[in-house]
Amino acid sequence: MERMTKQNERKNKTELELLNDINLKLDKLIGVLAIQSIKDTDDKIHLLKNLDFKSDEVGPLVGIKGTSVRDREGWKRK
Repeated sequence: MERMTKQNERKNKTELELLNDINLKLDKLIGVLAIQSIKDTDDKIHLLKNLDFKSDEVGPLVGIKGTSVRDREGWKRK
């Protein structure tokens, strides 16, 4: 009997799970495009945080260090 590895589990995703993964990736891509028209860095950070970006991912997108992102007002907003 073959053991289920993580690689095999990834291959067995349902159509709904695959569509959900695609949807999340598209949301992130649209977010990256949307921040280009926003001037305020904290507003950019807030938008990206709401799209489930990690601080280390947000930093390079807004031009600051990832560790500094968590200290900004945009990261602390709810």
